[in-house]
Amino acid sequence: MELNKVVDASPIFFQERQSGVVEDLFNTIHAQETYNRKDLLNIIQRVNSVDVSNLPEETQCKFQTLCGRVHTLTVNHMVDAIFEEATALSGGEYTSS
Repeated sequence: MELNKVVDASPIFFQERQSGVVEDLFNTIHAQETYNRKDLLNIIQRVNSVDVSNLPEETQCKFQTLCGRVHTLTVNHMVDAIFEEATALSGGEYTSS
């Protein structure tokens, strides 16, 4: 009697793909200190697309670090925008709606 057993390896490939996304984002986000709004929003969307429940434990730690870095960059971006508007306001150059 011949038994054919097929193993579904798609969860392993999905996990590796998600780990690769985290690794790529981690390397990208540490490459520079500032990002324009469009690039930062793109990074945030990519971070949000990661399925954390399928990440290995070591990659989950890296993902947490990545999320902290993205949060810091977002806050810095907002502070910079507020500073620029305040500076423009104080100089009478404010034209933003």
